[in-house]
Amino acid sequence: MTQVGICKLCLKERELQNSHAIPNAYFRRIFRESSGNAIRIVGDEFTEIDYTNDSGKELQLCRSCESLLNKEYENYTLNILSGKSHAVTRLGSGVSYGRVNGERLILFFISIVWRAANSSQSIYEKVHLTDSISEDFRRSILYRKAPSSRLVGVRCQRLIDKTPGGFFRSNLANFIAAPFPRLGKHYASYILVFAGLIAEVRIGGFRIKQRSNRGMLSKKGMVLFVPDIDVLSVPEINEVLVRGFGKHFNGRSRVS
Repeated sequence: MTQVGICKLCLKERELQNSHAIPNAYFRRIFRESSGNAIRIVGDEFTEIDYTNDSGKELQLCRSCESLLNKEYENYTLNILSGKSHAVTRLGSGVSYGRVNGERLILFFISIVWRAANSSQSIYEKVHLTDSISEDFRRSILYRKAPSSRLVGVRCQRLIDKTPGGFFRSNLANFIAAPFPRLGKHYASYILVFAGLIAEVRIGGFRIKQRSNRGMLSKKGMVLFVPDIDVLSVPEINEVLVRGFGKHFNGRSRVS
């Protein structure tokens, strides 16, 4: 059954497609490796650990706009991160990706935040944009032109676990977190966790001195170095994992 409505990207009345803010490719990989389900851990004290096959899909974009995001941003970034289309070099404390298009990468992460803010799915309930920022993002995505670095900045880090006997990189690559905010005096950031990465999309941008730090995306950058970060040093992730362990220990889990 199809549904006609207003596409949120081009604003035209068209047949809508099921869209995913965090690309469906990452959910599919988890479901494929886990017999069609993922393990869901909610970071509160009461919700039991259970299984889910929810990928946060929603009727949102028309076929043309869905294809634009898939081909222009999602497939491009997926091919980079997987090493299929770009040189990947391990450099001790991180990974370097060569010959990248920094502007397309910035727009990829912006598109996730924009879709999430315009979604009614519970996984994205903590993502909010003002009408003016949402419109700026929409036009940037549609016309393939990243906003000014004074408006938004993006930083990427690569999750590792330094704990002896801890998570392997393959485990961390299959970890998706619901986007969550970090608020500062002059900025609001949204943190995205998927594909073994943690990305910060900062509305208000990074300070000039910060823009040269490792992991920062630049519109004109052709080489991206993504530094490692210990997963347990990320407070929000550490809290969820600790609570998940406590729930499992106390029998509040439906996962066998």
